[in-house]
Amino acid sequence: MLSQDIAILVIDDSVEDGRILEENLAQSGHSRRLHFCRSTQEAFEIMAQSSYTMILTDHRPPEIDAFQLLKYLT
Repeated sequence: MLSQDIAILVIDDSVEDGRILEENLAQSGHSRRLHFCRSTQEAFEIMAQSSYTMILTDHRPPEIDAFQLLKYLT
């Protein structure tokens, strides 16, 4: 079991996928901070202000592809 809060940034333009993820995480019982972005531009702005334990993204996030996103994050 995790002993700290999990901060998760989700980059996905699908509202339904986000809802399913949120429901599954709520059932886990872990304390978490979950932030959804519908565009990569929004994600870049948020990442400049906050840090995250985990970033989940669609394979084809809005505006750029996942490989460009990964390159930006490294």
